[in-house]
Amino acid sequence: EPIAVPSGSSNAVTIHQCDKSAVDEVYLWCSNYSNAEVTLTIGIGGVSAFQQIIISIPKNSGLIQVYPGIPHQQSEIKVFSNSSNTLSVLGYVNRKYLNVLGEEIYGYDGTE
Repeated sequence: EPIAVPSGSSNAVTIHQCDKSAVDEVYLWCSNYSNAEVTLTIGIGGVSAFQQIIISIPKNSGLIQVYPGIPHQQSEIKVFSNSSNTLSVLGYVNRKYLNVLGEEIYGYDGTE
């Protein structure tokens, strides 16, 4: 189900909380149902400037892939925009667990 994107970093909504004992590949798409271009901000681990990915979403558009399955571990992923009630985000996560619990040298499997 699409999640409405709030306006402003103080209202940022958590899209996903990555697991600390697995690798999460996060895929996100965005749609803009307004008549104006809107800026989507994705915060990885927070919403400070160095943690932000900023993407312009054209008016009356979507679904546009905005996050292409980048692997994360133990991060929180948040979103916000510069305009209220205009963007929605949806996606999915591929979670891969360790092959041997506590041993990263053995890699991660494809269990989801």
